[in-house]
Amino acid sequence: FTGGWNMDQNNWMLMMCPSVGPDGVIIGDTLYSTFMNGTSGDDLVYWNATSLTGMNSPPAMAVTGLLPNLNYQSYPRIDNFGNALAIVWKQNVNGSDQLPIRFTNNINAGLTAGYDTVDLGNITNADVALANGSIFVVWQDDNSATVRYRSGTFTPFSSVNEIQRDEITLDVYPNPGQGLFTLACSGNMAGIEVRNMLGEVLMRTEPGQKTSLIDLSACAAGLYLVKVVSGGHTQTRKIIIQ
Repeated sequence: FTGGWNMDQNNWMLMMCPSVGPDGVIIGDTLYSTFMNGTSGDDLVYWNATSLTGMNSPPAMAVTGLLPNLNYQSYPRIDNFGNALAIVWKQNVNGSDQLPIRFTNNINAGLTAGYDTVDLGNITNADVALANGSIFVVWQDDNSATVRYRSGTFTPFSSVNEIQRDEITLDVYPNPGQGLFTLACSGNMAGIEVRNMLGEVLMRTEPGQKTSLIDLSACAAGLYLVKVVSGGHTQTRKIIIQ
């Protein structure tokens, strides 16, 4: 390793079993990581998306944030297959263990807004694996003293969409930037949409021209997704606010 950076800027060291994280995968130029952190006074699971080219890391994002009657979250794991990505973790709500999962079949569009629950019970050491349109979740069930698993399916992100996106070109600069970004497209932009990595829409505009300036200076430092529609095709770019 020739260098590195902090994925978690809270300077909080976890003196516990390494099963609480961290874990990570690389998709293209981005390192997606997950870990548990208790610096806020609550043990929560976070995730981060870091540009390997930029060699800097935006603030980590909580996978759920504080939930009603949440006691703690721990044991996060992450995996991907192509652009599909899933995070599983253990959480205890009102004294009961839960095994949640957050998933997307295209991380370029961000994670789903909510989470699904895989199982309820005395859960430890969950893990997740994705392959060829299938999701596999495995965990230790302390009630039955067994290792259990559950599987599901998903539709992989269509390669047809990827071909269509390549039919227009899109440049974003400066990137990384302080919040003001210029978008330059090969065709007139019918729509611009900006989302955070939780999938929440922060901005929508319809410039109707080849260049446009977007102002995200009110947004926190971090990684965002900008999608442009032009001539029936789309392009998505990751932008970093420093």
